Amino acid sequence: MRTTIGSLLVLALLASARPAAAADIPCERELASFCSDVKPGDGRVVSCLRGRWPELSTSCREALDRTSNKALRFFGDCMLDLARFCKTTPNRHDAVLACLGEHAAELDATCKPAFLKAKAWPDRVKASCAKEVPLYCGSVAGDDAPGLTACLAARSKELSPGCAAAVAP
Repeated sequence: MRTTIGSLLVLALLASARPAAAADIPCERELASFCSDVKPGDGRVVSCLRGRWPELSTSCREALDRTSNKALRFFGDCMLDLARFCKTTPNRHDAVLACLGEHAAELDATCKPAFLKAKAWPDRVKASCAKEVPLYCGSVAGDDAPGLTACLAARSKELSPGCAAAVAP
């Protein structure tokens, strides 16, 4: 369960963007070169990338570390509730949040703030990154939180301080 949900969140944060330019997705070159034949799910894509660590670009390694840390923190905060309520939930970011949302009143004191933060993330980023989203991530759907995370994380050094703070893990 831990590997599945944690890997799901990492993969979603890395690979679900639909950007206008290849540079918007961290690891796009690596995903195409090394992992294009890997079936997503159960951490297979993340394992593929990590297995090619020396060959990954610096930006890909940094994005993988950032998103892994963010996903692991969320997973750690919500581990018990995910096991309790979401065992059969499909391995997608939106499905995990929807499952936890169905049980929002029952979430434990550690998971509830992490869930609320993850749920509010798109609105917070839209407000804080109003200039950056159309500039760097114009073709990423506004409700695609993992896609926006991946796209903006790839441009972390170019973001305004407010946007960088909103995107930061």
